[in-house]
This record gives sequence, C-alpha cells and structure tokens, in this order.
Amino acid sequence: MPWLDPRIPGFEDGGLLEAASFERSPAVAWHDPGPHVASYAIFLEDVDARPRRVHWCVFDLPEKVRSIPADVGPLPEVAGGKQARNDFGRIGYSGPTPGHRCRFLLYGVEKTLGLPPGVSAREVLAAVSGSVSQFAIRTAGAPPEAAWSVRAA
Repeated sequence: MPWLDPRIPGFEDGGLLEAASFERSPAVAWHDPGPHVASYAIFLEDVDARPRRVHWCVFDLPEKVRSIPADVGPLPEVAGGKQARNDFGRIGYSGPTPGHRCRFLLYGVEKTLGLPPGVSAREVLAAVSGSVSQFAIRTAGAPPEAAWSVRAA
C-alpha cells in the first residue's frame, strides 16, 4: 500500500506539536496517491486517552484535492469534503490534551462515503473500514500543561 506522505506544519512525526496546533486545525497537504482513490479521510486521535478519542475528522474530500487550509473552524463542509462530529460532540477540530500523544491518519479511500456532514467520527471510521487503499500515519506529542502556559504569556 503506497504512502500519501502528508505534510502538516507544526506536526512533526515523533516530535512535539507546535503552539499553532493547540487551538486550530492544521493545514494538511499530500502527494498524488495514484489509482484506486475516490476520496480522502483525515482523523486526529488522542492515543493516550482511554478510550481513544477522535479530536478531528474530515471525510469525503474529493480525489483531486491535495490539501486543506489551516483553521477550518466548525464548518460542516471544507475543501469539498465534510467534517464529522468529534468525540467531544462538536463539528470540527478540538485541540490535543496536554501531555498526550496525537496520531494523525490520512486515508485514501476507494469510494465516496456519502455520509452527511456532522455524523460521528466513529461512523466515518466504520464506513472507511475495508475501503482504504492507501494510508499515512504521523504521531506527535502535545507538550505538558506547563508549556501551554508559556504559550499564553
């Protein structure tokens, strides 16, 4: 399965998230995946929470799209795709938990899911199951709370 090689400013694989990623969704760009991709799905999950929590989900991004802008807010639709409700019950992005690791997942999906904006991120995960032709994973840590207070100063 080829990798999509996402580029996410402020989200370096194995590093710490930058301040811009705390409160607003990051910009995301990726390479042309080749054949067998009809849409994309993006997830940001907290891997240290029990159970794991999805902080952000965008899905049904059209096959021709190769990026989404930063700070998309709580819009139901973005870059030709749709945003799901995260595990906090909100459409859009919810920042990471201090001291937790976040996993960013980008899926190349063989079909358009056809779900409406605002469905739960868990419904999107279930819908992509068995239809992922390509994927990429990046993991970064959210600094401990002490680092957040420095940012606010």
